[in-house]
Amino acid sequence: MLALTNDARLAIAGLVQPVDPTGHGGVRIAVEPSLDGEGPQLGLAVAAEPAPGDSVIDDEGVRVFLDMAAAELLGDRVLDARIDQIAQQVDFYLA
Repeated sequence: MLALTNDARLAIAGLVQPVDPTGHGGVRIAVEPSLDGEGPQLGLAVAAEPAPGDSVIDDEGVRVFLDMAAAELLGDRVLDARIDQIAQQVDFYLA
């Protein structure tokens, strides 16, 4: 199952909390068609709840929803993030 680093949890909480202060939302990761035709790419978006069929990861109250293809693709990976406070930017990457 996809694991989250502390930086990833902080980044996700920072993205979700302003949109969903109830704490039920999360980010949804889904496999999307590639723009260059080379293979699938991953999309990440804030979501109020999981879509039907999504796997749900709840890591210390931070929720990530994975569509079936993303869950299979990311099964043994670690999601990490680089948080740039000055630029107010987050870059997610897989480790």
